[in-house]
Amino acid sequence: MTTEKIKANERIKSLSETIKEQAPAIEYVGEVLESNSAHTITTIAKELGMSGQKLNDLLCEKKVQYRHDGHYVLYAKYQNMGYTKTRKHTYTDKYGKEQTQIQTVWTEKGRQLIHIMFNPKLNAQ
Repeated sequence: MTTEKIKANERIKSLSETIKEQAPAIEYVGEVLESNSAHTITTIAKELGMSGQKLNDLLCEKKVQYRHDGHYVLYAKYQNMGYTKTRKHTYTDKYGKEQTQIQTVWTEKGRQLIHIMFNPKLNAQ
């Protein structure tokens, strides 16, 4: 066998072992990204060391979202990509009248997008 074939076989063996080692982590990431959980902007902002309002402002500056009728909506570029969901929140106002409010929450996929955009450690990779 030639030296090139020996090196290629060693490389294949090394890569196969790496795949086996990383398979559980990759499976976990896939499960997390496909999960039905959703996070408020405040929760994600705290992970990044800022307030929810600051993160909303930054997302507006980066043209990820904009404010419409009292809640945030994604720009077309990010819409229908599975980054957000909407929740309806029913409450009683100070006059005793039942009201409904729409809240945008972020999926795991959206949370990952935000972390990549605003976490300097992830952004540098």
